[in-house]
Amino acid sequence: MNIILFGPPGSGKGTQSKVIESALGLKQVSTGDIVRTEIMSGSEVGLKIKSIVDSGGYASDEIIFDLFRKALGTSKSGFIFDGFPRTLNQVKLLEDYLAERGEEISIVVLLEVNESTLVKRLSGRFSCKTCGAVYNDFTKNTKVENVCDICGNSDFVRRADDTEEAVKTRFGIYKSQTEPLIAYFSDANKVMRVDGEKNPEEISRDILGCLRTFKSDQDVVKSV
Repeated sequence: MNIILFGPPGSGKGTQSKVIESALGLKQVSTGDIVRTEIMSGSEVGLKIKSIVDSGGYASDEIIFDLFRKALGTSKSGFIFDGFPRTLNQVKLLEDYLAERGEEISIVVLLEVNESTLVKRLSGRFSCKTCGAVYNDFTKNTKVENVCDICGNSDFVRRADDTEEAVKTRFGIYKSQTEPLIAYFSDANKVMRVDGEKNPEEISRDILGCLRTFKSDQDVVKSV
């Protein structure tokens, strides 16, 4: 089974990817992780990507896909694609490559979250500078004001791109990039919509329930 996981920044894609990976034995492949690893390696490709990113640009579809192909290797365990594909051209590259392996994109999981919820989740987010524990002004504040629940530190930090304005901009970019892809996969009847407004545990149950049903149905079809 090969799954694409779509969702705006702050929708919990990373959390849910790990849950799916553990429960179904699939391998998570994250664009962010792959790119960061390549840059940190100091390779020729990594340095090229760093130069592009530092200048405010985006690495080409071909560069990103080459990294993805290397990450997939020869594994046949099935994958969860997090952050890829982001364009219809990337979809084509991925579909062609999977076809060469005798595989296909099985299903697309779409985490649906309102913009107002994302603003609360991200603009209210802050973390302990000492231990990294994450809190939120709206949903999970410290038990004692300005004191970390874990280590007792009183020094906290906020990400520069977690302002309300920045979050709204990122949400707009996500929608403009993703809507054509959702339409494409909807036409192929491969989109599973999940209510991302729920708490993480409920979202996990919804996703795993649907995926297990889908896998069971696919196994039945293959046996006929």
